[in-house]
Amino acid sequence: MKNFNVQGGQASEQYTQYLANADNDADIMFLEADWCLNFINDDAQTLPLSELGYSESDFSDIYDYVVETGKSTTTGALKGISWQAAAGGFCYRTDLAEQYLSVKTPDEMQEKVKDWDTFLATAKTLKDANGPALSATLGGVWQVYSGSRDSAWVKDGKLLVDDYCTKYAEFAHTLYNEGYVTKVSQWSPEWTPLGQTDDVMGFFVSTWGFGDTILTAAAGGEGGATFGKWNCVVGPSEFYWGGTWLAPAARINNKELAKQFIDFFTINEEGATAYAEKQGEYMSNKKVMEAIIAKGDYKGAPVLGGQNQFEVLNKVADGIDMKGKITPYDAVIKNEFSNAVNGYCDGTYATVDEAMDAFKDGVAGQITDGSVTIE
Repeated sequence: MKNFNVQGGQASEQYTQYLANADNDADIMFLEADWCLNFINDDAQTLPLSELGYSESDFSDIYDYVVETGKSTTTGALKGISWQAAAGGFCYRTDLAEQYLSVKTPDEMQEKVKDWDTFLATAKTLKDANGPALSATLGGVWQVYSGSRDSAWVKDGKLLVDDYCTKYAEFAHTLYNEGYVTKVSQWSPEWTPLGQTDDVMGFFVSTWGFGDTILTAAAGGEGGATFGKWNCVVGPSEFYWGGTWLAPAARINNKELAKQFIDFFTINEEGATAYAEKQGEYMSNKKVMEAIIAKGDYKGAPVLGGQNQFEVLNKVADGIDMKGKITPYDAVIKNEFSNAVNGYCDGTYATVDEAMDAFKDGVAGQITDGSVTIE
């Protein structure tokens, strides 16, 4: 196995450099959600899973969005599959929820954040009571809100700047400037320590984030100040965040072993079950996850103090719909949109129109091959 030992966003460039040398081996490529189409859409780099003997029906127990994300947007061929369904939820401090919202159960908390209008009203309630910000960062909110878009960012070759964009910009501006989220940036050193203070009630967390990456770190680690004082709910909207797709490399020289590897983590029920229960990750195999929940042996991430996050993520994963919404430009467009909205929130841009113009300019500066028209 070749490990580049870099963060996910840097791996795409490292892969490209590595594969530029025809003498370098590759059987399976691990591709992250934000940039997997760079390779899945390139037939010189990846093969359809059918070359390993798969048909799409072999993945009938895999969540639809996972299958859709692994398809080439140029040919429709299924070229990658993930072992994860990286569904996420809203994780909140149970003690603060009881103190400020009189909430004692996850069901009661879900009612307080069940949609974005209610989320905003609850955030105002907290501020009026001199309580904590409802959510840690604007970046976390955007991660969720971006999953609720009804259409693709690019339609008929044109960048689609619609009411969804302006509505979110105004929503984010309110959250940021009313103090309903902090002004801390996601992934900054100050981010997760917020969870050990009473300044923040919640974080949006994906399946991979219940451990040291986000929530356990936010609690101060095992035995930390808020460890065990967290619960999870679906939140305002179903979303997924991240995930890694397994794709056969075009230069593969051991198709049989590659298929065994992919089988074990995706359609092999015993393998997927063992991984889910050991790692605490929500798997892409719906049948496996529902069996784990029904069996009841897995008790949940320790940071949740006894709640099983799989029960929540099962509801979320069922609601994720990416059919017809995926384009190879998504990572670039979403990043430029987020940058523009952040600029509107912090006063760099005085109006939504200025922010949207900056968004368009940013996309134009990133996509320079003429494949996307920007009006």
